[in-house]
Amino acid sequence: MTEFLDATIVDNINKFLEEHGIDLLTGEADGTSLRGLYDLNDQGQEILGEFLGGATFTASGWNNHNGKSAMLAWTLARPLAIYILLREGYSHVVDVQSRGAGYYSDHLRAYNVDSWDTMNAEMEKIRKVFPDGVRIYYKAGTAKDGLRHQHVFSGRVE
Repeated sequence: MTEFLDATIVDNINKFLEEHGIDLLTGEADGTSLRGLYDLNDQGQEILGEFLGGATFTASGWNNHNGKSAMLAWTLARPLAIYILLREGYSHVVDVQSRGAGYYSDHLRAYNVDSWDTMNAEMEKIRKVFPDGVRIYYKAGTAKDGLRHQHVFSGRVE
C-alpha cells in the first residue's frame, strides 16, 4: 500500500465552497444550463471578488437576504476551490480526476510542504495510483503571498 503525505482532502467541492460563504442554491435559475445560482455571504463575496480579479456583486441574496448572489458557470467551482486552498496557505494542491479499470477518483489534495523534492516524491506516488488526470497547482506569483503577479511597469498588484 502506498503511504502518502498528510493532506487535506476535498471530495465535495460544493460543500467546501459553502463553508467559505459560496452557497450553491440551484441550477434552475439559468435558462442555458451553463450556470448555477449561488448565495454569497461577506466572506464569499471577498473570495470570489478576489478570484475574479476585482469583481463586486450587486444582486441581492436569495436565501441569505443579508448577502449577495451570483450566477457562476459550473466549471468555475473546481478552480475556485483550488484557489481557496492556496489562499488559505497550502503550498500545493493536487487535482485528481482519474479514471482507470474499475475505479474513478475525483478529489483535491492540499499540502503544506517546504521543498519541491518532497512534493515531487509525493507526485510520483500519486501518479502510481492515479496514472492519468492529475494536475498540480502552487503559489508562484510575485505578489499577494504568491497569488498574484506584480505588474512590472506600474508596480500594481490589484
